[in-house]
Amino acid sequence: MTFHFLLCDACGAGRHVSFYDDLTEYDGKWPQNPGEDPRYDEYVELIAGHCACGGQFTFDALIRCPRCRSTDVDWDKDNPSVLID
Repeated sequence: MTFHFLLCDACGAGRHVSFYDDLTEYDGKWPQNPGEDPRYDEYVELIAGHCACGGQFTFDALIRCPRCRSTDVDWDKDNPSVLID
């Protein structure tokens, strides 16, 4: 499955929005170049909605520690991947 993964701007919880199931009605058609249309990200965030904590799922939310929710995250310079369970 291919999807967008958005994080809550308040608690860091994640939510996915499928490319195929949820976005087919974007302005009545599938966008040819989603990255070139500023409304596309807004539409995906609208579909993702609000988190149970009251925050909003966004593309711009900071990655947080899953235990303490801190945004003070140390990065491994030898392995730039982010793994989320």
